Amino acid sequence: MKRKSQVYFAFLGMAVLLFGLAALLTSRMDGDVGLGLVRFIALCLAVACAIGAWGTAVAIVSIHKKTWPLYVTVVLVVLASAAFVIATYPSSGSLG
Repeated sequence: MKRKSQVYFAFLGMAVLLFGLAALLTSRMDGDVGLGLVRFIALCLAVACAIGAWGTAVAIVSIHKKTWPLYVTVVLVVLASAAFVIATYPSSGSLG
């Protein structure tokens, strides 16, 4: 269980950091293609880390019968999604 928990938190931490980096780059892009490419790569890596965290959480639940990793993952995904939308909203243009 200890190794799976370490892998889980490593994936989860990297996903949060990469999503934060992508949100930071979104506010600084201003049409820069290079930053756009870095942001795209950061988002792809963040999604891969999030999938890894979810898979590790499912493994922990199925083998060790502990459900806390699923709850932590769902709460962090919801919070990270809301933070990403709030951070990137001003650069998305107007509503009308």
